[in-house]
Amino acid sequence: MNLAQAGKTFGLSFPYTAADVKKTYRALSSKNHPDNGGNDDDMAQINVAYSILKDTNSSQPYTLNWKEIRERNELKASDLTNVIKNTFNVSAFLAYFRGFTGEDFEYIIHETSNQWNGGINVKFFNKDKTTVFTFAATASTNDRSKPSFSGNNENISFELGITAFGYINRKKIKMARRDWAFDNDHAALFDPSKSFGRAKLLKAVSQPKTTDMKKADFGLAMRYELNAKHVSDVDFIPLGNDYFLKVYRMVWNRVPAWSFGGISHKQGYTYKNTNHRVYHTFYENSETVDTLLKLKALGNDFDAITKAVEALK
Repeated sequence: MNLAQAGKTFGLSFPYTAADVKKTYRALSSKNHPDNGGNDDDMAQINVAYSILKDTNSSQPYTLNWKEIRERNELKASDLTNVIKNTFNVSAFLAYFRGFTGEDFEYIIHETSNQWNGGINVKFFNKDKTTVFTFAATASTNDRSKPSFSGNNENISFELGITAFGYINRKKIKMARRDWAFDNDHAALFDPSKSFGRAKLLKAVSQPKTTDMKKADFGLAMRYELNAKHVSDVDFIPLGNDYFLKVYRMVWNRVPAWSFGGISHKQGYTYKNTNHRVYHTFYENSETVDTLLKLKALGNDFDAITKAVEALK
């Protein structure tokens, strides 16, 4: 059962509170409990739905301290970041993605404030980072976002920019036609289906792992699955103890490929070549990602890496 199905079972739609979930659960339990003449299967479905909804209650919009802002006569980018971050419902997104994939996700939230803009960038990822969802929201202190300091309003209305995409089965999935969508409706911060459409997400998770990969797909595989560091058109795959497998992309006879540039040792901010020379060229496909994962698993055993690469030739 996913979040949408759980909400349907309870007859709830966004936004809802923890109190709404608890109240509805008590009413449904009283009506459907076997001791009261209810059905065991119906009660089991209610319990499953409750286990999902009790940790994913929809946030209510966060209220700024309007008096404080009016006294300083300024809306700062950090204010917008606080609004967005405090309104964003992490639990709802975690349950939503779990409902589609059957996996648990971790997440990292980065604040993206600068002089004029405030926002967040959130990454949700499974254990081996083979499935990653990225959500970003931003707003500006300019134009519509600039508040009017008259009246006793407690909330600030501002236009919100949203972008979302997924990395699923080694393929980058754009969740919208445009990279950024702007709207005054902030429901996307607590209703994941607004940015990650159910039909598109279901189609993406149902497709088999792709064999051929585009540049964007392979780049995300390097970043997520291999945890590579991208520096000046070169990627460094960590092997441990500040040693890295150096790889870079090239195009040979109009065919994209990846080549080894040896093993590098990071000293400060510089990646220096070592005497361990590893050279081979791979096509830009899923098989190469699997090969690189196997080489990465060898860690600092450079002789084993060299032998493994030689065996591929």
